[in-house]
Amino acid sequence: MVDLSTHRVDFCQSVRVRVLTLHRSPLTAGAWPEGVSVAAVERCLAVIEARDPLTLPADRGALAAAQVVSVACDLDGDVVGVAWRRATPEGAQVDVRVKPGLRRHGLGTQLLGEVAAGAAPLWAGCDAAHPRVRRFLLHQGFALAGVVFHQRWDGEPRDVPPAFASAHLETPSDLAMAVSLLRDASAGTWPRPAIGAVEAANGRARIAWHGDAPAGVLLAHRESDAWEVDGLAVLPAHRGSGVGRLLAADLMRFAAESGVGVTLRVAQDDDAGLSWSQKLGFWTYRTWAMYRR
Repeated sequence: MVDLSTHRVDFCQSVRVRVLTLHRSPLTAGAWPEGVSVAAVERCLAVIEARDPLTLPADRGALAAAQVVSVACDLDGDVVGVAWRRATPEGAQVDVRVKPGLRRHGLGTQLLGEVAAGAAPLWAGCDAAHPRVRRFLLHQGFALAGVVFHQRWDGEPRDVPPAFASAHLETPSDLAMAVSLLRDASAGTWPRPAIGAVEAANGRARIAWHGDAPAGVLLAHRESDAWEVDGLAVLPAHRGSGVGRLLAADLMRFAAESGVGVTLRVAQDDDAGLSWSQKLGFWTYRTWAMYRR
């Protein structure tokens, strides 16, 4: 059962809606405020995604795993806005979605306030070409942390670039070890690996070994038409020896055999990383701005 004391209801008079907030616990994971249905939330998100092409489709896994969700309903009970917050290794990630016709009335500010209360640091992102959302985040006290290129590769197995056998690859039996290794190997890099409970539990992990010592690691999870790289890192002692290319080529081959692509993230100012991904055949399909508060 959902603890009703975790609900909070507010009324946003400027657009005549009510805002319901639920703080989830492990026992209520995936629950919604009383009277809110998953179908109604999905209809709202579908409208936003159809009318605002610069808004990426909502991460349904992150939404299901969020610790706090806030939903705005109009007087007819239709969902017109959704916000959520989920924990990450670097703090908390927040996302706010409001139907286009109801923006600029303070509803986004109220939804953000509901899910952001008591959490720091906060992270939020948007398409770098979406000036309205960028202005909203700056107005809410966020500062630009960096710009990330979302890159993609699609091809047949024969298109997978060659890689030297500089290590041997294994699928770890202990996923926690792979996650820990990734965090250690990627220390000091940006963007940080995007590993949450959903990705870790439903993903693909590969560890590169040089003899008896780990040399690198890759974690990815499956989206509808691609394997998304959550993190790829090589330990300092093994960088420059082709371990990263070996891990990437292994995932590219696996994806190509299933008829899907591969996506990854590279910082805009990471010249070496961009050169590396370009040589593998990746191309930039989206530029994403990350903000921190």
